Amino acid sequence: MGRMGIGIVVRDYSGEVHVVLASPKQATKSANAAESWAMLRAVLLRRELGLRQVQLEGDAKMVVDAVNSNTQNTSWDGQVIEDIKSVMCAQPGWSVSFLGRDGNKVVHETARLALSLSSECIWVEEVPPEVFPAVISDKSVIVESY
Repeated sequence: MGRMGIGIVVRDYSGEVHVVLASPKQATKSANAAESWAMLRAVLLRRELGLRQVQLEGDAKMVVDAVNSNTQNTSWDGQVIEDIKSVMCAQPGWSVSFLGRDGNKVVHETARLALSLSSECIWVEEVPPEVFPAVISDKSVIVESY
């Protein structure tokens, strides 16, 4: 089985990056399972950081819809979705929305960077040089949307 990379970026409302997490993992059986694991790591990171107002953005529409659903997911992969929901329920002011890849390039570049790492790395108040161009690109999209 191959590897997958998890990329998580914590930005403020103006697009400034405050935390970047890159984590290599063993590949999962599906893209949705991989996206679910990435979102679970994202909610756990944000909880660890003590953030109160959180807008999680994902580009896997099926995962975003499953997290926002009121229906319990009893499938094998559904347990990860239920874990995400459990963390989110305990955090008032948190929400999840769909964002296409065009507005989230830095996350994909961070996931790509994760493939070259041997373990999880977290950058606080700095950005790895490999993903900096994507930060600039995404920031222009964020600024235009306000």
